[in-house]
Amino acid sequence: MALSKKAEVSIAVVDFFRNKMNERAEILISNSIDTESNLSSVVFKNIVLTLGIDYTKYESRANFIDISLLKVRNCIAHGAYLQIGGEDYRVLADEVIMLLRWIKNDLENSASADGFKVKV
Repeated sequence: MALSKKAEVSIAVVDFFRNKMNERAEILISNSIDTESNLSSVVFKNIVLTLGIDYTKYESRANFIDISLLKVRNCIAHGAYLQIGGEDYRVLADEVIMLLRWIKNDLENSASADGFKVKV
């Protein structure tokens, strides 16, 4: 189970907001984003939202992530034979590259607009 889903973490956050607002919060960067070992559309959405990026344009790619990437990855990881043609591979690679470019652009735009800063 991911650390963020445990009650003790939630209780600590609530305790901080209730009793320690005059103290500096400590955030462990290494645990900030959890890919849960397999990137599903649910995990991807959580990552995008954690980064403060609008998920709207990525919603239409959920089936692609779950079927074209995760299902194929699981087949390969579990030793199933998988034959993929050159054109199918090109389409798959193009879609992945497009998603990576979208994320890159959204992160750069957020950084340029100080999207990482807390708005008070």
